Amino acid sequence: MKIFNFLKKQSRTWGAVLYALGSKILWTPKDYANLAKAGYQSCMDAYACIKLIAETTAQIPWILYQKQRDGSLQEVEEHELLNLMKRPNPQDGGVKFIEKVLKYLLIAGNSYIEKIGPNNGPPKELYSLRPDRMKIIAGNSTQLVSGYEYYIAGQKQTFNFDEILHLKFFHPTNDFYGLSPMEVAAKGIDISNLSQEWNAKLLQNDMRPPGSFMFKGKMDQETFDIMAKRIKEKYAGAEKAGEPLILQGTEGIEWQQNSISPHDMDWLTADKMTTRKICRVYGVSPELIGDSENKTYSNYQEARLALYMETDIPLAGWLRDELNNWLTPKFGDNLLLELNLDQIDALQQKRNEAYNRMVNAWWLTVNQKLAECGYSEIGPEGDVLYIPMGLIAVPINQRQKIKMAKKGRVIKPALLTKGYWKAPDRKDMLWKNLASRITAKEKSFKAGVESFLRRQAREAKDKIDQAMGVSYINKVELLNSDKELKEYVEKFMPQYLWLFKTAGDAGMDVSEGKLYEFSEEKKDAAGRFEFSQELKEELERLVMNSAKYINEETVKKMLEIIEQAEAEDWTIEELSHEFWEKFKDLSISRAERIARTEAGKVENYGNLEGYKQMPFVERKGWLCSFVKDSRPEHMDADRRYSDNPIPLDEPFVVGGEELQYPGDPAGSAGNICNCSCGTYPEIGEE
Repeated sequence: MKIFNFLKKQSRTWGAVLYALGSKILWTPKDYANLAKAGYQSCMDAYACIKLIAETTAQIPWILYQKQRDGSLQEVEEHELLNLMKRPNPQDGGVKFIEKVLKYLLIAGNSYIEKIGPNNGPPKELYSLRPDRMKIIAGNSTQLVSGYEYYIAGQKQTFNFDEILHLKFFHPTNDFYGLSPMEVAAKGIDISNLSQEWNAKLLQNDMRPPGSFMFKGKMDQETFDIMAKRIKEKYAGAEKAGEPLILQGTEGIEWQQNSISPHDMDWLTADKMTTRKICRVYGVSPELIGDSENKTYSNYQEARLALYMETDIPLAGWLRDELNNWLTPKFGDNLLLELNLDQIDALQQKRNEAYNRMVNAWWLTVNQKLAECGYSEIGPEGDVLYIPMGLIAVPINQRQKIKMAKKGRVIKPALLTKGYWKAPDRKDMLWKNLASRITAKEKSFKAGVESFLRRQAREAKDKIDQAMGVSYINKVELLNSDKELKEYVEKFMPQYLWLFKTAGDAGMDVSEGKLYEFSEEKKDAAGRFEFSQELKEELERLVMNSAKYINEETVKKMLEIIEQAEAEDWTIEELSHEFWEKFKDLSISRAERIARTEAGKVENYGNLEGYKQMPFVERKGWLCSFVKDSRPEHMDADRRYSDNPIPLDEPFVVGGEELQYPGDPAGSAGNICNCSCGTYPEIGEE
């Protein structure tokens, strides 16, 4: 026994701390209630920051891994630990529970989780406890904390050290309790609250103190006190604002009207600065809580990404580590709780960028790419390289020969001559071929677009049906912009890909003087058009732009009918009926227009990229349909660019706008929607 005592490591530092404290009970700092009331309950900015951080962090889903003998991690899809995280107790779901834990932490700097269950087995329930009711029981030199005491309604409940998980922020001067962020931001919170109170009082008094009584001559103290008391009793307060003063004939008194300058009323600027300081303490970008003037980030999505990367994920990672140390071992060895970051929409673009880098990094093995993206290796079969077939070793002395060959007639088809597609009969054949391809692709695209639009209308109608009245409809939440953008891209991206690839093949055929006949069989057939990663990224941006425009138009049309309902005092039932009738029919006509516009846009974009992959094609011309609905600007472009084709990378100027090809999203809706124009290739000098 003596040997074990001798070998047992002890902390002399802890011993000194405990000796200095003298008492075994460490009371919670007494300013918690004031901080909670002044900060979370009274300060809108602090409340918004805490709510935003807690709610977004709590939404990050959990995933469970089992460590294998070879060191790899195997995901566990069903486990009682996952069930506990989803439903910690009968009152709280998983998200609500984590949200409560984090809100206590962000207010008090301390948060406590209690586990309930058998002494030696896994816990059955978890509870979040109020930090102001918890007291720490100091331990000894081998254990700084021996337990906890929880006080409620005069009753005391004692917990062993292992029964409570104490989460706390770093505190530079307290060994037992964490530092509250709200305490750091206290001055800013006080200024914000006082500013709101000051402003309210100014508003109650017409934004100015009413005036002053001027007494000619010397006033004795007794008279001064009596007048001050009577004025305060009779005329002070918002409920007596504007009442005229009635004074008995006191000779020598004059009333002087007061006012304050616009400079003195400039409390808005100070209020915004206070908001930004509070946001800085919590790591929240001010534009996320409504400060639209503070353009720290170029757009809202970047601000959301920064919130996750700089605040939410580090906070959730810290909570994960604490749970893996305190809770996970109770369910068995080699288990590991982890954050499922793949489910966070705000990180999607960042993940795509990382995946795209790995796709192009052919010099890395499959296992190295997996590890770089945060995934487990797949074993020996992953220790391979996939080298693109297009990588050819070219001696330096051959480069000039290849460059010369591309500019000569060596690889130019004999059929194609300069001005080949300018001939009226060939030009007409080319446009008809283009129109047939667009029509065929439009038909396969239209049904999916109509289904997408109807689903949007149906979900918006459901939200309208749940409203208490037309004026209670939350117009902002009719459509979730981020969700709809993601759904459009996921649903239609495969179609855009084959539209683009077959359009590239068509561009290459036309460059050789041939017409490309589209068929359904060619959708999945491998063509000769080289679809690079760079082109794929450009196409993804085009699809995102289309999705954004389509969703904005949908919201605009929805708001129009709701505003009509408000103006004409419709009931919810009347609005719901009219809303569905309008959008049911509108979905058909819009789907047709969208499908035609998108099919034509991608066809022309792909054609142009097909031209660029033919080294002898150097210029392009505009091809107008000259049908009944042709725009005058487009017919004029055909006339101008038929005689003077322009370089492939130079934009056409059509209707005062620069377009690389018909349907280019750089143009306005009036210039590109339903456009049935095309382009044709022109070779270089003979």
